[in-house]
Amino acid sequence: MQVSKLKLLFNFGYSRSSWIYPIERLTDHFDITYIFYVDQRQEVSSNTHQKKVYWSEFESAQDLLDQIKPDKVVFMDLSSVVAIALNYVARKKGISTYILQHGFFNDYREYRQRQKLYLNQAIEKSKSLRKTEPQISSFSATGFLKKSIRKSDLFYFWKLIPFLILRNKFDERLAAKWVRFSARIPDKYICYTSVNAQYHRQLDNPKETKFHYIGNPELDKFLNLNLQEDNFQEYYLHIDQPLAENQYGEHLFSKVQMVNFYKKLNAFCKQEGLRLLIKLHPESYSGGWFPQDANIKYIRQHHDLPSLIAGAKGCSSFFSTLALPAMLYKPVVLFKVSPSIFLDHIKSLKMAWIHDFENGTLSSQDLHIQEGRHVDKFIEDYFYSLDGKSIDRLRVLMSA
Repeated sequence: MQVSKLKLLFNFGYSRSSWIYPIERLTDHFDITYIFYVDQRQEVSSNTHQKKVYWSEFESAQDLLDQIKPDKVVFMDLSSVVAIALNYVARKKGISTYILQHGFFNDYREYRQRQKLYLNQAIEKSKSLRKTEPQISSFSATGFLKKSIRKSDLFYFWKLIPFLILRNKFDERLAAKWVRFSARIPDKYICYTSVNAQYHRQLDNPKETKFHYIGNPELDKFLNLNLQEDNFQEYYLHIDQPLAENQYGEHLFSKVQMVNFYKKLNAFCKQEGLRLLIKLHPESYSGGWFPQDANIKYIRQHHDLPSLIAGAKGCSSFFSTLALPAMLYKPVVLFKVSPSIFLDHIKSLKMAWIHDFENGTLSSQDLHIQEGRHVDKFIEDYFYSLDGKSIDRLRVLMSA
């Protein structure tokens, strides 16, 4: 007798494959449906073949749940009106709700520090993006909310107005921290590690029993690198981030500053007899302003990053998640672009050399792993486990 699969509804963006990487590995075990965009016209790209539905297809959260009939609802975050309405109604109906971590989360204070550096640019860019988005005049998030709740539910939503004011003026993180209300709190938080869960503690202050740790699914594929000495190649790998150009207007540096940085890094590589490979962030794939030099190779999408790390003499980055597996195996330099609790912690564990972005100078020492590294603590804080079973732990949680 065939047992029917549990139905999972994911309020998750599927335009980036990395965001839904763990979800797509559950498809043999669960019946999965995605909801993210208001209308298909907003869908820029899709990295899934699973069922997709759109907010405008439903009158209310009740209507959505009645049609999809999910056993569990999993959110990317809970900052939009429609997501908050869905979370509240699902919990009221006895359907378990979760936030599933997507990517490495920094300490809230670190986000705010960077936010202050590029806030005005980000706000103006956000306004510009909203003007170019497809106008879905037939759908109203407020109307969806009104049809989702009853008068008796209003007590749980009175804080929504100040939350939205702060979210629209600043961002969802500040709004969540300063305006907490139960309607936007899920039943459980699925995080990589306890350190990564600190972000949710700072914003939502949930009980510790709400947290479940699974490890980082994206990093599991880095745990069996071929590190034979004869596989090492004569190159240095820089894992880049879009600090001068991205769709959100979050620019920490000018393109001129970034070009000078790449040139300085390339000069160090030439001095050490190494070629420079730069793994670009997806936001930078179309950028045409990067310095051209015979010694530099730019790596874009669809490349085997574990093999790139395994073959490198050393690696560098800023605060990318992908620098974490490199630290296990290679000498790594992290460039400090602003005050960073994350980088300070990595420095205390001696897992990477830390240099200032603008004034730091690299030397041959940076091609050697530090002595006295606290590897076990590093694994506990950022990997949870090296058993490669993050997806298995997620599957068990979704099956419970």
